[in-house]
Amino acid sequence: AFQTSSFSGGTNTTPPFVANSFPNQGQFDVPTNANFIFGFPSGNSGDMVTVGTDGITNTTNVLLQTASGGAPTGVNICASGGCTLTWDTTNQSLKIDPTLNLATSTDHVLILKKNLKNAQNVQLNGGMNDFMVFFRTSSGTDTAAPTVSFTNPANAATRVLLGTPEVLVQFSKSMDSSTLSTTTIYLFTD
Repeated sequence: AFQTSSFSGGTNTTPPFVANSFPNQGQFDVPTNANFIFGFPSGNSGDMVTVGTDGITNTTNVLLQTASGGAPTGVNICASGGCTLTWDTTNQSLKIDPTLNLATSTDHVLILKKNLKNAQNVQLNGGMNDFMVFFRTSSGTDTAAPTVSFTNPANAATRVLLGTPEVLVQFSKSMDSSTLSTTTIYLFTD
């Protein structure tokens, strides 16, 4: 047996979560001068509060620490101006830019605290646990520019259908989505 009822809309109470990140969990070659990105789902769920004690740009909620044995150690590098935290409302992503380069060949952890909230007042991961990404820095900085590593349709392709639904571009490195737009990427016709 089942029961029917009516639905009249309401508030989205889907908890926000991290949909993607750089670095990836367990990554071991992160440049010491890297910026870090956490992407959230589109829509209301990923529309994070940016100010106040529950805000995603508050350094008490975003921690960058050294790690040992799979546990955070040391002080929060982001505290007291050690990181610039920038929320991108268009792409619903957080950029973490450490003021100084991180130590070489060192284990670190990035932590987003579970008390972070979205605009619907719902906590990160339903308030169940902090989001943590453990990674290891490489032996130095990365100064090489990213390159285009793949496109679809392929470069110089012919007979591409006019109704092709999308053009794909893959880069050799993680990209800051706030720098990708119609003013930085062009599509030309012959």
